[in-house]
Amino acid sequence: MTLFLSMRTAHTSGSIRKPVLYEGGAEEVFPAREIPASQIKARLRGLRLVFATHGFNVNQSEGQCALARLEAQLQLPQVYAFVVVLWPGDFWIPAVNYPFEGATSVTCGKYLAGFCNENLRDVVDVSLISHSLGARLVLETVRWLKLPVDMVCLTAGAINNDCLIREYAAAAAKIARPVVLASERDEVLRLAFPAGDFFGGWFTPGPQSGKPALGRTGPDAASRRVPRPWQIPPGENGGQGYGHGNYLPPSDAGETFPDPAGPWVKTAAFMRHACLAERQSWPPPYVFG
Repeated sequence: MTLFLSMRTAHTSGSIRKPVLYEGGAEEVFPAREIPASQIKARLRGLRLVFATHGFNVNQSEGQCALARLEAQLQLPQVYAFVVVLWPGDFWIPAVNYPFEGATSVTCGKYLAGFCNENLRDVVDVSLISHSLGARLVLETVRWLKLPVDMVCLTAGAINNDCLIREYAAAAAKIARPVVLASERDEVLRLAFPAGDFFGGWFTPGPQSGKPALGRTGPDAASRRVPRPWQIPPGENGGQGYGHGNYLPPSDAGETFPDPAGPWVKTAAFMRHACLAERQSWPPPYVFG
């Protein structure tokens, strides 16, 4: 059974609510079985927590399916507890809501930090994995966390590539092991991110640098604490490179899983090595551009 921390009030769109912890399966009808607040501390005491969250334009069942499948693929040791974070970064009409969802991710990050500070004082440490706009939610969480932060893995980050030395410099300083995975073949981040970032700056708190996306170029040259490798070569994935949707397992329950040929198998291995502080064997050394 997978643990889900939901901040959603609806399957699609909806508003933000304070986090509620559930357990269930990748394809179960949500909500699954709620874990009473009185049991959370005992349930997670002495464990290493790994929170994983999705990005923009992902509804409840899609996030549930993709990230529960990611947990199955990671196969972390029993000392780890993997928690899927579901948040309302979607809308009935796709894409038109993007400028507003940066603010949504910021609020959800504060809520997640509050949940952790209240309930996880007896865990060993906390790590976080994100995809796309989930990067802002994760970094906002770290900003407010009062717990040890071991590792943060930002994949396909839809956030400026200087965020770790500018907007979220204080948060980055709290992360023992910052990890980034990026792809220059990510056309969503190449074409849509600059416009979305410009308009999103009107609604999202904090400075906007106008820099390219972290998930395309990797970290700004001044972000020296982020170790290589973090750039996926353009010839990967059968010569197609990695696009924005290649990082996580399929979010459609009807698609094949597990699938040894899926491009996300390599990214999941990257995330597992990051969680366990193991040497990365992929991607190979590569310099952007």
